[in-house]
Amino acid sequence: MTEAISPDARGKPAALRPLFETVFERMVDGILVADIDTKRFQAANPALCAMLGYTHRQALELTVADIHPPEALPLVLREFERQVSRERSLAHDIPVRRKDGSVFYADVNAFPVQFAQRTCLMGVFRDVTARKQAEGRLRESEERYRTLVESAGEAISVVDRQGVLLFMNRMAAACVGGTPEEHIGKTVREVLPPETAEARTASVRDVIAAEKGVNLTALEPVQGEPRWFNTTIEPVRDATGAVTAALIIGRDIHDLRKTRQELEEFREKMARAEHLASLGTLSATIAHELTQPLTVSRLALQEALAELEDKGCSPEAMEALRESLGGIADAASRVERFRNFARRSSKEAPTYVQIGQVVARTVKLLEGKARESGMSLISQNLDDFPALLANEKDMEQMCFALIENAIQAAGDGRKHRLVVSGATAEGQLLLRFEDDCGGIPDAHEDEVFQPFFTTKPPSEGTGLGLCIVERIVDQTRGKIHVENTPGQGVAFCISLPLKGL
Repeated sequence: MTEAISPDARGKPAALRPLFETVFERMVDGILVADIDTKRFQAANPALCAMLGYTHRQALELTVADIHPPEALPLVLREFERQVSRERSLAHDIPVRRKDGSVFYADVNAFPVQFAQRTCLMGVFRDVTARKQAEGRLRESEERYRTLVESAGEAISVVDRQGVLLFMNRMAAACVGGTPEEHIGKTVREVLPPETAEARTASVRDVIAAEKGVNLTALEPVQGEPRWFNTTIEPVRDATGAVTAALIIGRDIHDLRKTRQELEEFREKMARAEHLASLGTLSATIAHELTQPLTVSRLALQEALAELEDKGCSPEAMEALRESLGGIADAASRVERFRNFARRSSKEAPTYVQIGQVVARTVKLLEGKARESGMSLISQNLDDFPALLANEKDMEQMCFALIENAIQAAGDGRKHRLVVSGATAEGQLLLRFEDDCGGIPDAHEDEVFQPFFTTKPPSEGTGLGLCIVERIVDQTRGKIHVENTPGQGVAFCISLPLKGL
């Protein structure tokens, strides 16, 4: 049914009670009565006339099509018919055109009425332009922030006091696997591994309780792989100012941390290089200063021994002098090792070297020292090797350092052995120095080639022997690696190109 409204001569509802007329005239919202068939206006209140910019007389000459943009007219007419049939009463955001051509938006609440024996539709127009603009600005703002959050390189999420995920951007979802939609509404315990979930939930509760943010750096699981993250957790307040949740921003610093670690290692290597350079200069100076007095002492002892042999001397005195001569020779040998370390490589031109002969000479030189340490030196498969183009002095120094290293490891009072063996394969000469002296502790296996690293007392080693070996092998374009069995023994395996330098 429709309501009956009788107009007066001016198109105003004169038959209504005074209260209704007062509301009609003074209503802030615009009121319009339109004929359902002709769509012509039958009545309009002052507020509507002001909205449209028409006088009351001008407004009554208009139709529905006159107060809406042409492009919006199909929508307006559909809503008009729905309100006539009472399918709906409220139409949102209807564009309305003013007399000057400008457009505002209105929510129109309309229903059928009987007016001057006509079936009409009476609509109440509320200008919602400001609200619509505010909503548009809000949507734009939300879209900007959504774009910012989604395009950020950080994993961003919001978690409440109970550990429920209220928000998660795609980066955060990618860290745990899946999409944000799959995880929002779940608890942290359902998304993260147990140990990580407990720590994260506790951190969130602490931040909410203290109402103060924290910054953490820790290993976080990312698709099953631990990666270093720097995580900021900040309190989130509701409209009343109460802290109800926590904003979590996680920054993946794994690659940065790794780069910094590599930089520190590089700086350490540079420091070692500077140390080695300083030692090289010092070694050259010491070698120069010690060579002359050692040579003089050696010659003097040799002359004294020759003279005493002619004149006769007790065997004990002769043996003591010979031991002194041996000591001087050993000191001269050590000085020569520092001299060799001080120079970049042997100055001698590469020649074809029989590596078997080099090993044999070195074994003969050190067999006395090996015997004192309870070690047997054994050579295998070294006689028929092809000649190697290399610096012979460097090869001697390499073999000397490896054999002496094994001898020094054997001084535990038990019998040991060092086997030096060789083979050829694919244009490479393969040398293996294998002992049974207990091997290298796991903690030190990666440090054996570092300069100045040694497990021996300061009086027994400088930590340069294996460092020098690695340098010689590298300069010969070869490779060296360690096969270590802690508690049993160690093998130093060297491959050298037969074509040489």
